Amino acid sequence: MFVLRDGRYVPFEVKITATPMRIGEGRFLMVFMDDISSRKKREQLERTFFHDVMNTAGGVRNLALCLTGNKSGSDEQLARMIQEQSDLLIDEIRSQHLLMEAESDSLAVTPVDTSALVLFTEARTAAEVLKEAEGRGIRADLPDGDMALWTDTVLIRRALLNILKNALEATDPGGRVGFSMEYLPHSLVFLVHNDAVMKDEVRSQVFQRSFSTKGRGRGLGTYSMRLIVEHYLGGMVSFESAAGAGTEFRVELPLICPEGRD
Repeated sequence: MFVLRDGRYVPFEVKITATPMRIGEGRFLMVFMDDISSRKKREQLERTFFHDVMNTAGGVRNLALCLTGNKSGSDEQLARMIQEQSDLLIDEIRSQHLLMEAESDSLAVTPVDTSALVLFTEARTAAEVLKEAEGRGIRADLPDGDMALWTDTVLIRRALLNILKNALEATDPGGRVGFSMEYLPHSLVFLVHNDAVMKDEVRSQVFQRSFSTKGRGRGLGTYSMRLIVEHYLGGMVSFESAAGAGTEFRVELPLICPEGRD
């Protein structure tokens, strides 16, 4: 809509809600108008920012890939360092963008029919090439057969990769992380286990938005993972951590699309 301001028409974005009410014998309709112009402008600026920064980071990575083919020692090492840092930058941008959309309830969910075994294998393969996996292994434990599920494969793979990354970080060099699946009548369960035990103060704050044991600004991983799995995929995330048993994260997904999601 437009409003006349200082002699000229200015675009004006509002959110309109209405509710009926009765006063005595009269029936009325209460209409509320909320100015969301600033929020819409901010969202547009954020989309533009993420798009432009991703393009720049992708360009740096492509240049590093070109340099990688040069076998002149120091140039090749420098190119690999640039490529690694570009990959980290791109992943961080994607994570922040995903979190921003999830918190604003605008995250697009695109569920498809997928194989549990394929999803498991893709997550494991992606985790095995992480920097955190150097000197560590992932032990797979799979049930017999396969199971089909209806979910957004991009979102669930990212959540599983996040859990595997955290487990690898908590594992001593030479150790192994356990990754397994369970088939239930109406759901599929992914389990990630490591031998480390969380301290009590850590255990009580695992899913808090701003909490992290890795330093300032690193507390979005488990928070965003739970937000996406439970709010958007209709699943459930939980964990247990105890002396003698280690730490195990559990991600349970329904076999059908969550109600209200297309």
